[in-house]
Amino acid sequence: MVIGALRDHAPRHHGELARLLAAASRVPGHRRIRLGPLGEGEVAELVRRETGKAPGPAAARDLHARTGGNPFYVRELSRSLAEGTGVPPTVHDIVRDSMTALDEDSRDLLRLAAFIGPEVGLDRLAEAAGLDVTTLLDRLEPLGTVGLLAPAPDDPFSFRFTPDLVRESIVETTTPAQRNRLHRRIGAGEGRDAPGPPRTARYEDQILPAATSARVTRRDL
Repeated sequence: MVIGALRDHAPRHHGELARLLAAASRVPGHRRIRLGPLGEGEVAELVRRETGKAPGPAAARDLHARTGGNPFYVRELSRSLAEGTGVPPTVHDIVRDSMTALDEDSRDLLRLAAFIGPEVGLDRLAEAAGLDVTTLLDRLEPLGTVGLLAPAPDDPFSFRFTPDLVRESIVETTTPAQRNRLHRRIGAGEGRDAPGPPRTARYEDQILPAATSARVTRRDL
Protein backbone atom coordinates (compact mmCIF):
# COMPACT_ATOMS: atom_id res chain seq x y z
CA MET A 1 0.00 0.00 0.00
CA VAL A 2 1.26 3.45 -0.88
CA ILE A 3 -0.20 6.54 0.82
CA GLY A 4 0.52 10.08 -0.30
CA ALA A 5 -0.66 13.51 0.77
CA LEU A 6 -0.84 16.79 -1.11
CA ARG A 7 -2.60 20.13 -1.03
CA ASP A 8 -5.35 20.62 -3.59
CA HIS A 9 -4.40 24.26 -4.17
CA ALA A 10 -1.43 26.62 -3.92
CA PRO A 11 0.41 25.94 -6.08
CA ARG A 12 -1.37 24.34 -8.96
CA HIS A 13 -0.19 20.93 -10.08
CA HIS A 14 2.35 21.10 -12.89
CA GLY A 15 4.97 18.93 -14.54
CA GLU A 16 6.02 15.76 -12.78
CA LEU A 17 3.40 16.03 -10.03
CA ALA A 18 0.57 16.31 -12.56
CA ARG A 19 1.88 13.28 -14.44
CA LEU A 20 2.26 11.32 -11.20
CA LEU A 21 -1.33 12.07 -10.16
CA ALA A 22 -2.62 11.07 -13.60
CA ALA A 23 -0.70 7.79 -13.45
CA ALA A 24 -1.93 7.04 -9.92
CA SER A 25 -5.52 7.67 -11.02
CA ARG A 26 -5.23 4.80 -13.51
CA VAL A 27 -4.13 2.25 -10.90
CA PRO A 28 -6.92 -0.23 -9.96
CA GLY A 29 -8.09 0.31 -6.41
CA HIS A 30 -6.81 3.87 -6.37
CA ARG A 31 -8.75 6.16 -4.02
CA ARG A 32 -8.44 9.87 -3.43
CA ILE A 33 -9.81 11.06 -0.09
CA ARG A 34 -10.32 14.74 0.55
CA LEU A 35 -9.70 15.78 4.14
CA GLY A 36 -11.90 18.72 5.03
CA PRO A 37 -11.40 21.20 7.88
CA LEU A 38 -12.07 20.38 11.52
CA GLY A 39 -15.47 21.23 12.98
CA GLU A 40 -15.93 23.38 16.09
CA GLY A 41 -16.07 20.35 18.38
CA GLU A 42 -12.89 18.92 16.87
CA VAL A 43 -11.17 22.30 17.23
CA ALA A 44 -12.13 22.39 20.91
CA GLU A 45 -10.75 18.87 21.42
CA LEU A 46 -7.47 19.70 19.68
CA VAL A 47 -7.08 22.83 21.82
CA ARG A 48 -7.71 20.73 24.94
CA ARG A 49 -5.00 18.27 23.92
CA GLU A 50 -2.52 21.02 23.16
CA THR A 51 -3.11 23.23 26.21
CA GLY A 52 -4.67 20.89 28.76
CA LYS A 53 -7.70 23.16 29.01
CA ALA A 54 -10.94 22.95 27.04
CA PRO A 55 -12.08 26.26 25.51
CA GLY A 56 -15.61 27.50 26.10
CA PRO A 57 -18.15 27.41 23.28
CA ALA A 58 -17.59 31.04 22.28
CA ALA A 59 -13.80 30.62 22.27
CA ALA A 60 -14.08 27.42 20.21
CA ARG A 61 -16.26 29.21 17.66
CA ASP A 62 -13.82 32.08 17.41
CA LEU A 63 -10.80 29.79 17.05
CA HIS A 64 -12.63 27.81 14.38
CA ALA A 65 -13.46 31.01 12.48
CA ARG A 66 -9.91 32.37 12.72
CA THR A 67 -8.21 29.14 11.66
CA GLY A 68 -10.80 27.83 9.20
CA GLY A 69 -10.53 24.49 11.01
CA ASN A 70 -6.98 23.97 9.73
CA PRO A 71 -5.34 21.64 12.31
CA PHE A 72 -1.91 23.26 11.99
CA TYR A 73 -3.30 26.74 12.57
CA VAL A 74 -5.46 25.51 15.46
CA ARG A 75 -2.49 23.89 17.16
CA GLU A 76 -0.15 26.83 16.70
CA LEU A 77 -2.72 29.47 17.69
CA SER A 78 -3.86 27.58 20.79
CA ARG A 79 -0.26 27.32 22.00
CA SER A 80 0.32 31.00 21.30
CA LEU A 81 -2.81 32.08 23.15
CA ALA A 82 -1.94 29.86 26.11
CA GLU A 83 1.40 31.69 26.29
CA GLY A 84 -0.30 35.09 26.02
CA THR A 85 1.22 36.04 22.66
CA GLY A 86 -0.27 37.07 19.33
CA VAL A 87 -0.19 35.40 15.93
CA PRO A 88 2.38 32.57 16.15
CA PRO A 89 5.75 33.11 14.41
CA THR A 90 5.20 29.83 12.55
CA VAL A 91 2.08 31.31 10.94
CA HIS A 92 3.99 34.46 9.99
CA ASP A 93 6.62 32.23 8.34
CA ILE A 94 4.02 30.39 6.25
CA VAL A 95 2.28 33.59 5.16
CA ARG A 96 5.57 35.27 4.24
CA ASP A 97 6.60 32.20 2.26
CA SER A 98 3.28 32.22 0.36
CA MET A 99 3.69 35.92 -0.39
CA THR A 100 7.12 35.40 -1.97
CA ALA A 101 5.34 33.88 -4.98
CA LEU A 102 3.57 37.21 -5.59
CA ASP A 103 4.84 40.33 -7.29
CA GLU A 104 4.91 43.63 -5.40
CA ASP A 105 1.57 44.81 -6.84
CA SER A 106 -0.13 41.62 -5.64
CA ARG A 107 1.42 41.90 -2.19
CA ASP A 108 0.25 45.50 -1.97
CA LEU A 109 -3.28 44.46 -2.93
CA LEU A 110 -3.21 41.69 -0.33
CA ARG A 111 -2.18 44.13 2.41
CA LEU A 112 -4.88 46.55 1.32
CA ALA A 113 -7.50 43.79 1.57
CA ALA A 114 -6.19 42.74 4.99
CA PHE A 115 -6.72 46.22 6.42
CA ILE A 116 -10.23 46.48 5.02
CA GLY A 117 -11.33 43.53 7.14
CA PRO A 118 -12.21 39.82 7.27
CA GLU A 119 -14.63 40.09 4.35
CA VAL A 120 -13.64 42.30 1.44
CA GLY A 121 -16.23 43.61 -0.99
CA LEU A 122 -15.05 43.96 -4.57
CA ASP A 123 -16.35 47.51 -4.90
CA ARG A 124 -14.66 48.61 -1.67
CA LEU A 125 -11.33 47.05 -2.62
CA ALA A 126 -11.51 48.45 -6.15
CA GLU A 127 -12.11 51.95 -4.80
CA ALA A 128 -9.19 51.71 -2.36
CA ALA A 129 -6.87 50.24 -5.00
CA GLY A 130 -7.92 52.73 -7.67
CA LEU A 131 -8.83 49.92 -10.09
CA ASP A 132 -11.91 48.98 -12.07
CA VAL A 133 -13.56 45.72 -10.97
CA THR A 134 -12.48 43.76 -14.07
CA THR A 135 -8.83 44.67 -13.56
CA LEU A 136 -9.17 43.93 -9.86
CA LEU A 137 -10.48 40.42 -10.54
CA ASP A 138 -7.46 39.76 -12.76
CA ARG A 139 -5.14 41.00 -9.99
CA LEU A 140 -6.90 38.82 -7.38
CA GLU A 141 -6.34 35.60 -9.29
CA PRO A 142 -2.72 35.08 -8.11
CA LEU A 143 -3.85 35.56 -4.50
CA GLY A 144 -6.28 32.70 -4.93
CA THR A 145 -3.65 30.55 -6.62
CA VAL A 146 -1.39 30.70 -3.56
CA GLY A 147 -4.34 30.04 -1.26
CA LEU A 148 -4.47 33.36 0.59
CA LEU A 149 -7.73 34.92 -0.61
CA ALA A 150 -10.84 33.21 -1.98
CA PRO A 151 -14.39 34.19 -2.98
CA ALA A 152 -16.83 34.25 -0.07
CA PRO A 153 -19.08 31.18 -0.37
CA ASP A 154 -22.24 33.15 0.37
CA ASP A 155 -21.46 36.32 -1.60
CA PRO A 156 -19.99 36.28 -5.14
CA PHE A 157 -19.06 39.96 -4.80
CA SER A 158 -16.84 39.49 -1.73
CA PHE A 159 -13.57 37.75 -0.90
CA ARG A 160 -12.30 36.26 2.36
CA PHE A 161 -8.89 35.33 3.67
CA THR A 162 -8.31 31.59 3.93
CA PRO A 163 -8.31 31.55 6.88
CA ASP A 164 -8.71 34.86 8.70
CA LEU A 165 -5.54 34.13 10.68
CA VAL A 166 -3.69 34.86 7.44
CA ARG A 167 -5.18 38.37 7.46
CA GLU A 168 -4.18 38.84 11.10
CA SER A 169 -0.62 37.85 10.25
CA ILE A 170 -0.45 40.32 7.37
CA VAL A 171 -1.78 43.12 9.58
CA GLU A 172 0.73 42.33 12.36
CA THR A 173 3.73 42.21 10.02
CA THR A 174 2.94 45.37 8.05
CA THR A 175 5.38 48.18 8.82
CA PRO A 176 4.11 51.43 10.42
CA ALA A 177 4.84 53.39 7.24
CA GLN A 178 2.89 50.89 5.15
CA ARG A 179 0.02 50.99 7.65
CA ASN A 180 -0.29 54.75 7.35
CA ARG A 181 -0.37 54.60 3.57
CA LEU A 182 -2.94 51.79 3.58
CA HIS A 183 -5.19 53.61 6.06
CA ARG A 184 -5.15 56.71 3.89
CA ARG A 185 -5.95 54.79 0.72
CA ILE A 186 -8.82 52.89 2.34
CA GLY A 187 -10.17 56.03 3.98
CA ALA A 188 -10.08 57.86 0.66
CA GLY A 189 -11.82 55.00 -1.11
CA GLU A 190 -14.53 54.72 1.55
CA GLY A 191 -15.32 58.39 1.40
CA ARG A 192 -15.31 58.91 -2.36
CA ASP A 193 -18.64 60.39 -3.48
CA ALA A 194 -20.27 59.49 -0.13
CA PRO A 195 -22.17 61.96 2.11
CA GLY A 196 -21.50 62.35 5.80
CA PRO A 197 -18.35 62.88 7.91
CA PRO A 198 -14.90 63.33 6.35
CA ARG A 199 -13.85 60.15 4.61
CA THR A 200 -10.77 59.41 6.76
CA ALA A 201 -12.75 59.89 9.96
CA ARG A 202 -15.48 57.56 8.72
CA TYR A 203 -12.93 54.82 7.98
CA GLU A 204 -11.13 55.20 11.31
CA ASP A 205 -14.36 55.17 13.33
CA GLN A 206 -16.20 52.34 11.59
CA ILE A 207 -13.88 50.12 9.60
CA LEU A 208 -10.44 50.17 11.19
CA PRO A 209 -11.61 48.75 14.57
CA ALA A 210 -13.27 45.80 12.83
CA ALA A 211 -10.19 45.11 10.73
CA THR A 212 -7.67 45.05 13.60
CA SER A 213 -9.61 44.00 16.71
CA ALA A 214 -8.30 41.17 18.89
CA ARG A 215 -10.62 38.37 19.90
CA VAL A 216 -9.92 35.27 21.98
CA THR A 217 -7.33 35.90 24.67
CA ARG A 218 -5.44 33.72 27.12
CA ARG A 219 -8.24 34.07 29.68
CA ASP A 220 -10.71 32.46 27.26
CA LEU A 221 -8.77 29.20 27.06
